[in-house]
Amino acid sequence: KDSEDYAISQFMKKELTSSEPLYTHDPYRNLTQQMEKEIDAYLNNHEQVCALKYLDEQKINYTLATFPTSAEAEKAGYVITHQGHCASCSTTQDLAVYLKYPDLTDPIRKCGLWGILSEKWAMDCIKKVGFTDSCAQIWFYNSRNTKEKCLWPCMIDYIFDVPFTSSDYKLNKCLQCDEDKSGPVFKYYAGRTRRDSGLHSRIPRPPSSIYNVTHCYYD
Repeated sequence: KDSEDYAISQFMKKELTSSEPLYTHDPYRNLTQQMEKEIDAYLNNHEQVCALKYLDEQKINYTLATFPTSAEAEKAGYVITHQGHCASCSTTQDLAVYLKYPDLTDPIRKCGLWGILSEKWAMDCIKKVGFTDSCAQIWFYNSRNTKEKCLWPCMIDYIFDVPFTSSDYKLNKCLQCDEDKSGPVFKYYAGRTRRDSGLHSRIPRPPSSIYNVTHCYYD
């Protein structure tokens, strides 16, 4: 646990040379067919990776780049940080949040409730969890879309305390709705997800769905 806490604290100290731009609109709104095709193609590309390279001996300042394959990233002197392209949640700060919280369901749900009153309050709440600004934005848009599209199945599963999954990894109706209705857009715009970062959570997942990557590049 001490080594994990140390890794989290070190990842939090890193500085990305150019931060992701903030969203000017909710990507879940007015999704075009062309964008849906692009997202679908992205989700079916299992070779692309986001990789990191430090720019100083102290390993504080770093840059991120997307590579077609892990081999090309390593050849260029980069360290793989997750499967898929670099996007809003690809920073080491956002990685540290995933490492710190094995399950983000409860904190994000609580922050989402603030969104009923104010988008700014919800955003501030998510940023307090530790996410970067643009990553907090896509998390908010994701939670809002899930609330709009999956309210009833999620309420029923919550009231009756339905387990996350069955013995064969089948998701409950709430999580399956979230996976179908919000998952694709989130994965595309966030870049980093827990499974694509090689991390497990409270939701049991097939081992084959978790990318094989370790995060030992904080020192």
